Amino acid sequence: MPLDSKILIFLILSTPLLAALILFLWLVRKIEKRYFPSRAGAGAWIERRWIIGPAALYLLLYGACFLYGVFLEAHWVEGTHTEIRVKQPILGKRRFRIVHLSDFHLEGFGGRERRVLDLAREAGPALILLTGDYRNAWGEAGPL
Repeated sequence: MPLDSKILIFLILSTPLLAALILFLWLVRKIEKRYFPSRAGAGAWIERRWIIGPAALYLLLYGACFLYGVFLEAHWVEGTHTEIRVKQPILGKRRFRIVHLSDFHLEGFGGRERRVLDLAREAGPALILLTGDYRNAWGEAGPL
């Protein structure tokens, strides 16, 4: 894996943890000041608004993006139509319909998969192409 990919993965996974840690420390500081005022001491760096505000906003945006990816985009089925004009007939036909299915990331068979089959059936293709990312499986992939 290239170094830039490793750095990106590290940042994607570590920055929400850092933001959560900052908010946790801020909450601990608030509780400490309220219930143990003698131990609270002077203002700590964690009480600064310019630290708490961005950390909370970042965590909120990160959570929204995560929820979007899990609950909306993961179930998104989209059909697009592209017409390619050719000079010579293909297999004796002037019109030749191809359905290209890709990126299933299957974990089971449900409504999303039924919608894909319905869209493919409605298109009435002469050829169906299946490419890449069939299963979400770690290790050895067994039957669905």
